[in-house]
This record gives sequence, C-alpha cells and structure tokens, in this order.
Amino acid sequence: MVAKRFPDAELPVRIELDPDVGLVHASSGLFDPIPGGGDETVYSRFTLVSSLRVELQISIELTDVFLTAGPAIDYIENAVTDIDFNSEFPLDVFDPDDSFREHSTDLGNAVGAGSETPFLADSFLRFDVSYDIFGVDSHRVNHSGGNRCGPHGPYHPCNHEIEHDPVASRIALVFRLGRKRPSGSSRTKDIDEPASGVRQGLPRPRSPS
Repeated sequence: MVAKRFPDAELPVRIELDPDVGLVHASSGLFDPIPGGGDETVYSRFTLVSSLRVELQISIELTDVFLTAGPAIDYIENAVTDIDFNSEFPLDVFDPDDSFREHSTDLGNAVGAGSETPFLADSFLRFDVSYDIFGVDSHRVNHSGGNRCGPHGPYHPCNHEIEHDPVASRIALVFRLGRKRPSGSSRTKDIDEPASGVRQGLPRPRSPS
C-alpha cells in the first residue's frame, strides 16, 4: 500500500492506493449436498483486489483513527464442478451441463476503518479492516433441465449465484517517506525574534556623532 497525506487541507485526509495481489481462494463441497457425499463443489479465487480510497483521520492522543472509502476492482475465478456418481462403473462422470469455470474483472466499492500508532522512529503500527463490495455473479447451469434445481427442487435450468464481497484484516508496519519532521512540535515559535525584526541581545548600531 502507498499513500499520500495532505497536511494543509481543511480536513486531515490521505489518498491510499492498496493493490492486493495473491491467490486468495475459498471452496466448499456442500454446494448441493446429496446423501453419502457432495455432488457439486464450488471454488472461488481472487488473484487481484485493488482499491483507491480516501481516508479521513482523527487524532486521539498519539493514535490516529481513520475511516476509508473508495472504488475497487478485482479479478476473480469462479467455478462449479458437478460429478455424477455412477454405481455401475468404477469412474465417476463429469457433468458439463451443470459445471462452469469463468474469469471476470469486476468494479465495486471498498470501505474500511483502522488505527495507526507510533511504533519506532519514523514508523507506525497500523491495524485496519476492509470490506470490498463486488456484488453477486450469476451463472446459468442445468441447461437441459435433466436434473433437479437443488436437492428437492423442480427439473429445470438453474442459476448459481456466488457472492464475492471479501473482508480482510491486517497488521502492518507503515513508514513515512520524504522530509522528516523535527522532534517535538512540528512548528516552533522563535521567541528571540521581536516584532521589530531586530534580534534581542545584539548591540544596536549607533549613528555617527
């Protein structure tokens, strides 16, 4: 994650670009259960979840508490595999009519909250929780209508709906780059500089006699 702070703004805001690249996946064998085992399995895998968020901060003593919101984009793979069990043959049969595999890129929204606390020199300990909202993918299966739509449903084509709204929490060490702040207050008042612009304690020049 990279971020840019705007200290001179009326509100303490920061812009964050948060690309999360990896193989985060979830699967289940209970998508359409039948007696004795799972008939269908569902699998979802995120390879990219990225967001551009605006962060609003408030300071509580040494800790910054923040809320974030902004647009997000993901790249996801959804798959449902249907295996027809056959007692007459030793091999089970893959059913393409009830199975699919699809890749998609979706636009959504991201919201989050967290806190930052000073940790070491020029570093902060950050804890945040984010919720990415990409909605529901709907896939048409059982085109032939030869199977039930659900364990006890009617025989007709079905829609499989897969929600992909990931929630993530993390603890991270944040480093601030650029010009370092001086120790103590960021702004100090020069008490040795009077309003007249003549430094106190120095002899004033005398006009020639």
